[in-house]
Amino acid sequence: MLPAPMALAALYDCLDPDTVDALKKYEAPKVPRQPRFDYALYGSSGISFASECDLAQLDWHMARAQKSVADGGQWAERDKKKLEKLKEWRIWRLLNPSALWVGKRGDEENTIAAPPSNRPRQYPRPNNGGSSREQQNDEGDFA
Repeated sequence: MLPAPMALAALYDCLDPDTVDALKKYEAPKVPRQPRFDYALYGSSGISFASECDLAQLDWHMARAQKSVADGGQWAERDKKKLEKLKEWRIWRLLNPSALWVGKRGDEENTIAAPPSNRPRQYPRPNNGGSSREQQNDEGDFA
């Protein structure tokens, strides 16, 4: 079996001149660009990122967001925005199923994501400036 680009080229070569002229009238579809910013997916065991999710994992997160939007609960508006971001990621992942993503994750520029997986790595949640534990000073004493 030929790769898709080669198969399309072979089919195109088989067309008669009138069909070729008719096809040239149409504008070529635009290939979506890879998302510039990574998207954090929060779960009970930590944070995973859309860049490290395969198509099945993105579909799972989208289904949860769609259910929340349909139910119209407390988080429906947030999940509606999440759904839009996940749609962008899904389209890109559909066209690039095994591509490594490079972009901005949080404050880090040029992050290289792990390969896409149906079990993406879980990163620890940040403290958001505070901590439930007491902070230690340089001498090891509690402040």
